[in-house]
Amino acid sequence: MEKGTYESVPNMGVGIRSYRYSDTDDINKLRDEIQHQITTYLPYFQLVEVTVKSINNKTVTFNIILDDNLLQFRSSSDDYTLENITVGRNING
Repeated sequence: MEKGTYESVPNMGVGIRSYRYSDTDDINKLRDEIQHQITTYLPYFQLVEVTVKSINNKTVTFNIILDDNLLQFRSSSDDYTLENITVGRNING
């Protein structure tokens, strides 16, 4: 979601499109921003861990652990439309 999507909460959103051709430093910033958004807007989760990987500057995968739940997101199109979401239990938790 882009910042400003909801006028009532203008700072909510990551702005994934701005990371389209990112390097490793930008991917780390994206990870930090996702983690910040979760802790800000979903404060009831105790354990938040975010992993972001970029593959070939086209595919981005996110693994997000919220408490004992693992959410996996993948986007591989030019406009970073969400392609796949998987939800399951964190096997390490």
